[in-house]
Amino acid sequence: MSSVAAQQHFSASPMSNGSFAIKIEAPAGSTLYSLSKATGSDIASLRSINKKNSDALSLHEVITLPINSEKIWNSNTGLSSPIPVYYRVKKGDNLYRISTKLSYTAEDLVVLNNKSSASLAWEEELLLGWIDWPYAATEATPVAIVGTQSQTSPASTSLSVERKQGYIVADIGSYISAVTDLSEPKAINIPALSDMDMEVKQEVYKEKGIAYWEKSKYQSKEMIVMHPHAKVDSKISLYNPMLRRKVQAKVVSEMPKEAYPEDISIVISPSVASALGALDRRFQVEITYVQ
Repeated sequence: MSSVAAQQHFSASPMSNGSFAIKIEAPAGSTLYSLSKATGSDIASLRSINKKNSDALSLHEVITLPINSEKIWNSNTGLSSPIPVYYRVKKGDNLYRISTKLSYTAEDLVVLNNKSSASLAWEEELLLGWIDWPYAATEATPVAIVGTQSQTSPASTSLSVERKQGYIVADIGSYISAVTDLSEPKAINIPALSDMDMEVKQEVYKEKGIAYWEKSKYQSKEMIVMHPHAKVDSKISLYNPMLRRKVQAKVVSEMPKEAYPEDISIVISPSVASALGALDRRFQVEITYVQ
């Protein structure tokens, strides 16, 4: 067996409640509340698991964090700070049983790990997916990754899109062409801590609807969308229930309702459609966003 190239990663362990968990040293500036948001964990459960009476954490304090399956993505595209999550295969494991703890299928895990079959080797390191992690990936007990396949987690890079006030377009490709100058690099906009705190406290909305996309002469790799209610410049999550694929994208503009049929809920770029496995211009999605 060959060792995987060294990289930041998390090693997951199964929990009795059917979820995966990671054990880390508390990052500087983190609290139980901020970690619960990053992992989708219930704050009360985190206090109970870690025997805590408050949300305060000491630097390098060892914390166990269950990860909500919706926080583990089968693609690192569109994530701000993707960190791969691995699981060491144990006796009695199979891909189907492992996939029940995730939001995608055993077949997805086969593709994700570049496997030729669904068979597993004992102590094989299986890539479960990626988590969007705003801190350095410091585990409490680092584990050497060993497996039959080499995995990499390329850094996620993108150009920031500068929104022009009052600019309304019907085609998302035209929007990018109009507001993005590719001749000069754009700095990534990192919000101030106060802005991040405000966004954490915003209410999250979920809805089912129809996504629409069309091929554009402007060939961009931007993971962007237009939505009638989501906050501009925020991240929006999209899930394709037919293929069990999910991605995150940036909201660049309010969707001009008058430009689309009434049943269209969101307009997405070709890159978002590709990541969701869409073939038809219109398809059903589940949307999670903040206003």
